[in-house]
Formats: sequence, C-alpha cells, structure tokens
Amino acid sequence: MTTNDAERWGLWLSQQLKQRDWRQADLVRESQGLIKRDRVSKWVNGIERPTYRLTVVVANSLSLPPEEVLEAAGYSTPTDETDDDSDESALYARHLAAQDTATTLPIDELSLRNIPSQALLSELARRLAERESSGQEQSA
Repeated sequence: MTTNDAERWGLWLSQQLKQRDWRQADLVRESQGLIKRDRVSKWVNGIERPTYRLTVVVANSLSLPPEEVLEAAGYSTPTDETDDDSDESALYARHLAAQDTATTLPIDELSLRNIPSQALLSELARRLAERESSGQEQSA
C-alpha cells in the first residue's frame, strides 16, 4: 500500500459519507460496531486504508457492491489481500462478498462457525429490516 492508496481511499470514503449526509459515527453505527470510530477517522484523513475484511464491511454498511468498494480501497482483485488477515477473516470477507449472490463455496468451507457472532447478528438484523421494509411497501 502506498500513501496514495490511503489518500484515495480517504477521499472516496469522505465523498460517500457526504453523499449520504453521514458523519463518521453513522458508518460505525451501520457497521454494527464492526468498524471502530478511530479507524474511520484514520481512513477519512488518508492515514491508512482498511483491511480486505473491513472493506467488505464498509461495502455492506454503505449498501454498495463489494467489488466497487474493494477497488476504491486499492484491492485490484478479490484475492489481493496484502494485509495480515487470518484465513478466517479472509473466509468471512468472501462470505460477505457473496451474500447477495449464489455462492459456489463448498458448504464445509462456508461454516457458520467461521463467521463472528456479531457479523451473524448484523446480517440477521439487516435481513429482518429488509423484509419488514419490503412487506410495508407491498401492503401500502
């Protein structure tokens, strides 16, 4: 990673927050606490870019395609994990990236035991909110 990667990421993220009229705290809240406020501050100020895993969390928090956010963070391919994430974190990121598409991962590789509890709860909350939202639209 170069300083330019971190600066580009910071500018991109700042624009995304501004478009939504969000503060840094709003991104932290939308991530269900998976992203810490001091980390967002470092990103926005161009000091560092997120890990691959946190980039996928940002994508989900902003309701953007993971590929778009990964590219903005300087990851050129889905397997371009240049940070020191563990295999579990990499698997988690792949799971999140595939959440809205049919997954081709073998079921034993995509074990729910490998996904942090907070991430599972966040995903369930997101799905319930989405279901309630679509149910309200249909009944209106």
